[in-house]
Amino acid sequence: MHREFTVPDDHEILDSLGEWPETDENGSARLLKLSGGEDGDVLLSYDSLSQSVRVRWINPAGEQILDLFREGAIKMSVTAAANNTSITLAFSLGECSGEIDIQISPRLAITDRILFV
Repeated sequence: MHREFTVPDDHEILDSLGEWPETDENGSARLLKLSGGEDGDVLLSYDSLSQSVRVRWINPAGEQILDLFREGAIKMSVTAAANNTSITLAFSLGECSGEIDIQISPRLAITDRILFV
């Protein structure tokens, strides 16, 4: 079953995260570079047409310490509160569903969960 990948519009992302999503060289994916301060940066790319997401965590030395790629994305949401800024990516993969939570502040943390449904 095909489900639409809903994402916030660029203005909502800018208002919530302070970053404007860039367009990749092919023109289909959106790219966000999110600073985690002394924890490094998160590079998030997402493509609503192909329902794919890639999350890369780069430490302050420029080394990649995490690289996640997932298809079957159905929803991206952003949360910006005084004590927490985060992005949640929801997935549905046939018999499995899950989430990737990217906490940007107060400290960078990434949690990935996928379960049989």
